[in-house]
Amino acid sequence: MTHKRVIFLMLSAALILLGALGAPAAAEEPQGALELQLKPSSKRPSALVLPAADIVQTDTERAIREIKARERLDRLVQEAVQGPRWRPDLTYDVVSGIQARNINSALGRR
Repeated sequence: MTHKRVIFLMLSAALILLGALGAPAAAEEPQGALELQLKPSSKRPSALVLPAADIVQTDTERAIREIKARERLDRLVQEAVQGPRWRPDLTYDVVSGIQARNINSALGRR
């Protein structure tokens, strides 16, 4: 197996594993679910209750960690699928040597 194929298979397995582990969390109800009522009321609407600052902070930190993990995984998958942008066996020295050899053979020199 080639190096690219091994990396691709490992990342695919990681994506499948992350998807399987994340599925039960999506089935849970969100914390503090609101029940909305649609009956007319003559009362004045109550003020909006904001969550505590520590809850907002923990939710924000968790969301940032999830986004960074997703971005890191996306970057790894993209690198594995794309492969190197240049061929490692075609450095300047190799290309120059090939060109010199071709010029010499075209001119009849050895």
